[in-house]
Amino acid sequence: MQRLQTARALANERGAFDLPSIIVGVVVVGILTAGVLAAIFGVIPFAQDHGARQDLGAVRTAEGVSKAKESHYQPSTGLQTSGYLHPSPVVAVGADTAGSCYVAIAVAGSGNLFYDTNATGSPQPYTTGTDTGCITLAAQRALVAAIGGNPKASPPLVGWGYDGNGQLGDGTFTDHWNSPVSVTAFTGMAVTKVAAGNGQTCAVADGDTWCWGNNYAGELGIGENTSARNTPVKIPALEGKTITALTSGAGQTCAAAEGDTWCWGNNYASQIGDGTTITRNSPVKVAGLTGTTITALAAGGSHTCAATDEGIWCWGQNSFGQLGNGNSTDQSTPVKVTGETGLTGRNVTALTAGTFHTCAIADGTAWCWGNDGKGELGDGTTNNRSRPVKVAGLAGKTITTIASGYGHTCAAADDGVWCWGENSSGQLGDGTTANQSTPVKVTGLNGKKITSLATGYAHTCALSDGETWCWGFNGFGQLGDGTTTNRSQPVKAAGMAGKSVTALSAGYYLTMAMVK
Repeated sequence: MQRLQTARALANERGAFDLPSIIVGVVVVGILTAGVLAAIFGVIPFAQDHGARQDLGAVRTAEGVSKAKESHYQPSTGLQTSGYLHPSPVVAVGADTAGSCYVAIAVAGSGNLFYDTNATGSPQPYTTGTDTGCITLAAQRALVAAIGGNPKASPPLVGWGYDGNGQLGDGTFTDHWNSPVSVTAFTGMAVTKVAAGNGQTCAVADGDTWCWGNNYAGELGIGENTSARNTPVKIPALEGKTITALTSGAGQTCAAAEGDTWCWGNNYASQIGDGTTITRNSPVKVAGLTGTTITALAAGGSHTCAATDEGIWCWGQNSFGQLGNGNSTDQSTPVKVTGETGLTGRNVTALTAGTFHTCAIADGTAWCWGNDGKGELGDGTTNNRSRPVKVAGLAGKTITTIASGYGHTCAAADDGVWCWGENSSGQLGDGTTANQSTPVKVTGLNGKKITSLATGYAHTCALSDGETWCWGFNGFGQLGDGTTTNRSQPVKAAGMAGKSVTALSAGYYLTMAMVK
């Protein structure tokens, strides 16, 4: 503590650390508790400690970090081991028992950190993204960016459920039933899109496309088709391309980028859309869509669809009419969805593909086509349709998003969530396990504004006010409630305290969530 008082005296002699305008100065710090701080001070020579303050004390804003990067004083291993800092650039804040606040900065690549005293505050690592009072959140982000990092210091992507192929991306092949696991490879990166399929998951992070999980049919798009990966790998062929839409199905993944649509993976039914049935282990262009503006993509069991400003196009397997072109013949290149009233010229705002059926929101109305054996088209029958039919019972409702699983479909409206189709595992969320050929309302979500909706093989998840609610099949923990018990009504995903979810994606037996 004597060393701490001496350091404070030095700071006060310069008058630099008393001013409210000081954001951060630089000296070395360890774990944010008084005892360990004192121990660290004891091993730092006084002259070096003083020199650090004199040389680097002017670092009050991001502009001053460049000088700080020239001097390294204390390894950050201790803080990293204790969970306060990640190896990537990050800021952490805490206070000792005397109430003095410490701001720690881990420098990219160096493994070193700096610190300084400022105003009072409580121990709080920046990884929670909280304004501590010592230094504002905006200033923390500016400092992290200045030392070469992204303001998002904690992993921006988490998942739960089946992980047998590594599709959760946490570095294991272990199912996670009790709590979400993080895709730590994305720590410090900005994830803007995520798409979970059957055995693979893909995401756009820092502008590049990454995939992980099963790879037996080239689902990862990295040019080889043998080994599964349990951490993200970058797709070389898409590097530098701006991805505007991303979707992942049973064995194929597709991305829209700069006027082209690219697909890779399993292609036994021509779901890649390149005019062949050859499996592709790296992205190839979908035929006939070059120069077309793609507004949405949807990959099903073995078919894929794309929404454009000229209508909806589909390709691949068509045995149930899931391509929507009026017949049941497979197509190796895109064909236009048709219908008695048609979807051409309508404003398509959402598109989803189940295993053997497809649905869309056009002009605020829900339409479906393809397999209807469980009532998944929602038109009051169980008759397959090779052209779009309007979902019954939703007239007058504002439909904002739609999602399809193996044999069920759900849509978010202004008055809640409505589901229809197969319900053997409670995936319709109405408290029963009876199939429904017209929409039924999900219980427990009345009054909640749904901003994201995702369906897996037989489970459904909805996002409202940053919280995730799931229901349906839970054999692999894909509902995230810490059990493997099926739920016929929504339950809140556990283990997400302090995380605000911004978007959801569901694979066959897993759920992924983008968080901030």
